[in-house]
Amino acid sequence: MFKHILAFVGFLLLAQPVSADTPRANLSALELRAFLEGRVVIEMQAEEQTYTSIPKGRVFGYVWRDDGTATVCMAGKHRGKPIGPLELEWRLHDDREAGVTWAMNVKGRKASKRRFIPVYDADAGILELHLRHDGRWIVAKRAWVQASWPRVLRESCPGMTLPTHLSVNEEQTVQAFSKMLLQDRHAVIRNFPGSHLTDTLIRRPFPRSLPHMGEAYADKRFVFHSEGKFSVVDRNGDLVEGPHFDGVWRWTKGRLEMTVRDDPAGPRSIGWRELASDLDMQPTVWTRSTPDRIE
Repeated sequence: MFKHILAFVGFLLLAQPVSADTPRANLSALELRAFLEGRVVIEMQAEEQTYTSIPKGRVFGYVWRDDGTATVCMAGKHRGKPIGPLELEWRLHDDREAGVTWAMNVKGRKASKRRFIPVYDADAGILELHLRHDGRWIVAKRAWVQASWPRVLRESCPGMTLPTHLSVNEEQTVQAFSKMLLQDRHAVIRNFPGSHLTDTLIRRPFPRSLPHMGEAYADKRFVFHSEGKFSVVDRNGDLVEGPHFDGVWRWTKGRLEMTVRDDPAGPRSIGWRELASDLDMQPTVWTRSTPDRIE
């Protein structure tokens, strides 16, 4: 059992050299952590490779915990033997080139330097895990995130202890990724605000009026930047003089929190639903367990 899953994890975390065509993660480390912790990642091998004899498309399920550990189980058996449950350790790293990278190793073993780059398609709810392999970038894995544990994985790893907040999804009974997706499309978490709203703010960086910042900034506009920073400009889009107007932003408990340096009022925040409405986006419901989906 361990030989196959060690090979699986080892390839997954293959080292990624700096490259001009390096993919760019569209979730920050903080956003990705908030997305994954306490939830289930359903994953498959996207390309046939020589690192393992596990069939392409076979489902692996991970229970992600907020202490930096995860438990993995493979659907069904491989050569007559189960793969999992196996305890892993995971880490998210800010990366100048890729935005954020994700590393994983078997718990208790030496931390691996090998990492991959996650890119989230918010509309489809699919994570693509990019890997540098044989001199080129490939989508080595595809995955989605949900708030329940598939029945097929419960049967494949019956001794695995699940967190009390995770129920068993009785509809998910097959071992193939694409077929499981068809069994319960509603299980997939789509439109996670950390990507949709952050993409809107950062990847369309024009000056925005933000009423929740109060009267002191009624005549100012805000331009969001990556790495949790924003600048303040006037109505004409010109930078306002002085360090007072440098600011930082972050997502916390479903709210966008913004802090202008030296502002005696301290942090100001707005709920993601109100923000989405202000940005003319269709709001979705975001809770700690799972958001509603947009049909």
